[in-house]
Amino acid sequence: MSNQSTENLKTYRLTKPKKHHFFGFHDLLISNKKGDKVLSLQVDDIDHPPRIGQKANIGFIDDDSNEFHYIASTTAWNFPQGARLQWVGDTDKIIFNDKVGEDWGARLFDANSKLEVDNFPYPIHVLDADSMTGFSINYSRLHRLGGYGYIGFDDKYKDAGAPIHDGINKINLITKRVELIVSIADIANFEMSQGSGHHYLTHLSLNPSCTRIAFLHRYRLEDGGEMTRLMTLGVDGSDLKCLILGFLSHFDWKKDGQILIWGRKNQAIANLRDSKLLSNSVLSKVIKLVKPIVRKVIGSSNIMSMHFMLINESNQQVEQISHDVINSDGHPMINPINRDWMINDTYPNKEGVRFLMLYNFKTNTRVDLGKYRMLDKVPNTKIVEEFSLVLDPSIRSVFKAEQYAFTRSGLHCDLHPRWLADGKSVAFDSIHEGMRQIYIIDVSNILEGS
Repeated sequence: MSNQSTENLKTYRLTKPKKHHFFGFHDLLISNKKGDKVLSLQVDDIDHPPRIGQKANIGFIDDDSNEFHYIASTTAWNFPQGARLQWVGDTDKIIFNDKVGEDWGARLFDANSKLEVDNFPYPIHVLDADSMTGFSINYSRLHRLGGYGYIGFDDKYKDAGAPIHDGINKINLITKRVELIVSIADIANFEMSQGSGHHYLTHLSLNPSCTRIAFLHRYRLEDGGEMTRLMTLGVDGSDLKCLILGFLSHFDWKKDGQILIWGRKNQAIANLRDSKLLSNSVLSKVIKLVKPIVRKVIGSSNIMSMHFMLINESNQQVEQISHDVINSDGHPMINPINRDWMINDTYPNKEGVRFLMLYNFKTNTRVDLGKYRMLDKVPNTKIVEEFSLVLDPSIRSVFKAEQYAFTRSGLHCDLHPRWLADGKSVAFDSIHEGMRQIYIIDVSNILEGS
């Protein structure tokens, strides 16, 4: 799998114990342009998901002292994706989600003065390159339907399976003008029947030129499963496309017009499960009974195999890649400087170990960088029920309260590797030393050696 030496790699813990530190997802640059500040969230406990009103500290670590510099706090956060904390362009300003007024919004701070510069009435998921425009989704709906949302405010559209006034909002950070560029109803009715489940949008990601936005469209089916579509849209709301339907998870733009994603394309199976036949309660029950049998029969076949795929946005052609060197789901991020490389990780194996790796697209080469073991701890069971009560009944029927609490607690610590701005080093969250902390690994020698 690896044909380059990793013996001389420098890996170190960036953050200091006594408190837990993390950043969140794998789709945002963690350092400023200069490279002397690395963003972080800070909390006291990680054995349960965030509770209503619970605060996480927002700050940065400097490269001289490795001290955490507190800037503010937020109640709009979760462990998998943090508070969508991100740098504003090439400046030392930061933006993150928080309560603004009586709903979720975003706050803008200067990291040097630690003063608030502005705030916005909508939360920000991602900013474009010049940081003049942000894109927003409904985090209350995300939380209610089992996604990476925030607890504290009701979903205003909880009675609508596919609301017409909720979707992707575009926010001008200068004028604060907000525009709904596509609704969930528009998406749910695009190239499919809307169905009876509740639909939601997640994982917004801009292409390198910031002209198009990719996202996942998810909805529950009558048989209890969940369907996912990878979709793209012009940032002005035009030219909606569905690239692939099936079991899909983590993705990144390889380049303009091409997306890397993990999963499998099961168009025929997906169409059957998504059809109106499943509205028949008897047939739906039969399908639920035979699903485990079907999985055993075809589980090892190519039909159900999953892999990384490169998808052409213009014609939806799918190319399977890396199947001989990467055989499990992970969290990829393409190098911002050299897009022939990506950083990736794995979920825990049977021994509870996660692997960190580089992958080169040109040579189909994987370079293992390290392995990090999970903790054998369970979430705080005294408050588990608190979280399950705010979930939609369709989610409570699928996830046990303990399972949901663990996967949304800080004990479930995916590495979520993400590049520093220079594209030479990688930061990742890990719990292998007993506390959740941020680690840095310099991979410049490997990149230069290629």
